[in-house]
Amino acid sequence: MHIREDFSSGLFSIGSRGGRQPWFYHQQGAFLGRDPKAIVSITLKGLSVTIPHYSLTGRGAEDHIKFIFWRNDVEPETGAVGTRAPPQGALVYEVRGRAEPMGTAANPFDVSLEDYRLSCGAALSTDLTTHIGCHFLFTSTKAFVAYERNLLTGVEGGGGASFCYVIPVAEFGSGTEHTYRISYSREMNTASWSLDGKQVFATGDLGKRLGDEYDQFLAYSDPSTGTSTCTPPDHRICGAGLLTLLDAGKPKGEGLVDLDLPETPKGMKIFGQGGKLVISEIQIWTE
Repeated sequence: MHIREDFSSGLFSIGSRGGRQPWFYHQQGAFLGRDPKAIVSITLKGLSVTIPHYSLTGRGAEDHIKFIFWRNDVEPETGAVGTRAPPQGALVYEVRGRAEPMGTAANPFDVSLEDYRLSCGAALSTDLTTHIGCHFLFTSTKAFVAYERNLLTGVEGGGGASFCYVIPVAEFGSGTEHTYRISYSREMNTASWSLDGKQVFATGDLGKRLGDEYDQFLAYSDPSTGTSTCTPPDHRICGAGLLTLLDAGKPKGEGLVDLDLPETPKGMKIFGQGGKLVISEIQIWTE
């Protein structure tokens, strides 16, 4: 199995989850993960998503999402949405692209314009059963590994751990394109992250928190949840998008905004910032 999309057809075909079109927008209940101000186009460089000023907001984890689309693969036998991981070997997801935060100088938090929490691109790989996510986050000059459970879905994972680590792995020149690869082994219950062909992180016992030495990179953590691992998932669902993560760092008291408070002003969540995501190629394959 090998899926390759470089958008050379000039089309970005979006449909409903489980439908016939190759992509669908993230949706949970009435919340649609597509900012109404998003400008989506196909250029010679691939798929381009530009949102000059974010307008989509919400409470809690919903507020993270400004634009997310997923690959609409369906397992014929079960109807499950996602790409089946082989019993042996690995399921590999790769995105080549770049992101450009916009308007982040207007932030009221006195943080760097390149702080990923203000606006970032994302290559996303998650599972709809265990809600374990293995992602890349990237700005125009930095890349981060994200390893989480229950961050984007907002769904409790049956008593398992609930957390998210965001680990810086690279800095690079502004505006440069990079290749983000995430590999998942169902047999070993492991994941690895590679940037431009070089492995930058790996972990086993998916669903379990990392060691204490990684606590400094905890962006989210619910201490009331467990620490257990889980059965390796059969499928992964892969996508990409634009995010803000203004409450990241909450366990250490370093979140910029408490998104769970209903009285948090909208102007603290969206303050004129936006983002641009350009993807020249997406590939999914087994090996």
